[in-house]
Amino acid sequence: MDRHDSGFTLVEVLIVIVVLGVLSSVSVFAVRGITSRGEIEGCSADLDVLVKAQESHETLFGGYADAPTLVAAGLLASESVRYDVAADADGYTLTPAADSPCTDTAGTSTAAPPPTAPAPAPRPSAGGSPPGTAEDASYQSGVEAWHWWATIETNSSRPANEVLVFGRQQAADQFAAMVAAEPPTTRRVTLLDLDTIPDSRKIDDILRQARSTGVTTLVLYTADDTGMLSDTNQSVAAYLSAAATPNPYIQLGLGGDLVTEVTSIG
Repeated sequence: MDRHDSGFTLVEVLIVIVVLGVLSSVSVFAVRGITSRGEIEGCSADLDVLVKAQESHETLFGGYADAPTLVAAGLLASESVRYDVAADADGYTLTPAADSPCTDTAGTSTAAPPPTAPAPAPRPSAGGSPPGTAEDASYQSGVEAWHWWATIETNSSRPANEVLVFGRQQAADQFAAMVAAEPPTTRRVTLLDLDTIPDSRKIDDILRQARSTGVTTLVLYTADDTGMLSDTNQSVAAYLSAAATPNPYIQLGLGGDLVTEVTSIG
């Protein structure tokens, strides 16, 4: 019996080639889709980490920062290769780097402190010019404050030592009385509004700044110490009694005389 070997016909070979081409195209598009989704998710995760790092830095240090500063503060493991980080006094911006596949951006502006009562005005001297000055300012991380010092400073110099007064209405009344009395002092006296200090992090920020500016004496009007810190369930007095060490810490009750304290402190 004769046996005839039969091979593939040209049509069959072409069909196989077409099928292989279709499978190859499907695989390429599938891989591209997975890669694109991975890049998008990577961008989103990176942006989220950077935003959280900026907000953490603002909470801890009272401002936003560039990437090297965030890394140095331990808030980032390393600088992002996907986003450029910029920060200034008004806030921060996160923009895609030149070679980045990312398209989203993020940023914020520093929130203005909540409105409060006007700063107490100093009493004019006999010649009509105030012997001191009281200025309204944000002391740290949005805590509303008023600064006063006994003599007008020039060339932007300020006393290195400070008295920090924590309180509400009772402290504000005594602060106004102190400005009117013009006690002799070489220190700046600052009134801090307890209404803008909701938690212990704000106090920690204030103490960190206070320790860096010279000798600081803390004064708390216990009559104004109403409510608890939201994160510790402690009063300001209870928290300061431990956190203020080694800074001097003074408590003034109802009717406490700030003028006497400032004069005795020097």
